[in-house]
Amino acid sequence: MSQSGRRPVFVKVKSKSTSASSSLSSSSSQVLQGSASASDNNRETQQDGQQAQASSTSERDSFKRTTAIFEIGYRLKMKHHEVHTAITLYHRYMSSPSCQENNLSAKTVAVGCVFIAMKIEEVRHVRLRDAILCAYRVYYPGIPVLTDEGLYVSTRNSILEAESAILRALRFHVKVDCPQKYVLHQLLLYSNWIGATGQLPSLALSLARDAAHSRELCLNPRPERLAAACVYLAVKCLKLDVDAGPLAGMEWWKPLSFDGCEDELQRLSRQVMAVYSLE
Repeated sequence: MSQSGRRPVFVKVKSKSTSASSSLSSSSSQVLQGSASASDNNRETQQDGQQAQASSTSERDSFKRTTAIFEIGYRLKMKHHEVHTAITLYHRYMSSPSCQENNLSAKTVAVGCVFIAMKIEEVRHVRLRDAILCAYRVYYPGIPVLTDEGLYVSTRNSILEAESAILRALRFHVKVDCPQKYVLHQLLLYSNWIGATGQLPSLALSLARDAAHSRELCLNPRPERLAAACVYLAVKCLKLDVDAGPLAGMEWWKPLSFDGCEDELQRLSRQVMAVYSLE
């Protein structure tokens, strides 16, 4: 196919498909009460299984999309916190009610969030054209670089439309607090105790970066709590001897805990580890 006839990547998706749940509920109301309980239980079991499968599929799709944002950002030579801003905006928009109403494709939203993050973080060395070309290389690695001017203009217009829709949906709430800076701050607590000049900082920062793949971890826990969990998990993964030396007889994790117990650190650590099962 010639390049001039190629369809732009960043376009609106098709209209939402209607759910069959209303027809199921209307038909089930006609069933006698005595015989309905077994059918209802089977239906609930099936629905639970379908919801779990749909949730897993949604998480994997989200992982692929955030991975693409990471790659676009790194191709544009954006810094970690700048890419994190783009991913956080993506998660916020995809969780908003306007996501279904605006009917934009996920790729359009992803590039639109990168463009907004470039403005927020004042990434002056990158233009919108650069972002679009990088996105084409990421989404369509086997296709020649976009050169047709008409196709570029339509793609650019769709990104600008997405930018406006995203900002309206988020009500211009675009401030993002990156957990990586809290990781560095919390590591200072242990620099003299467990040798935070070795593998610990790089692993903790990598965990905090990869946690952005999860919408739950990116939006719900406060960034300082997520950072504490990443430091906690890094210590566990490296099997550091925290019970020796100055930490002997002490609960080493307490400076990381905000409520004085280990449960939240363990819960968030499990959520961070679950991200790697989506690869």
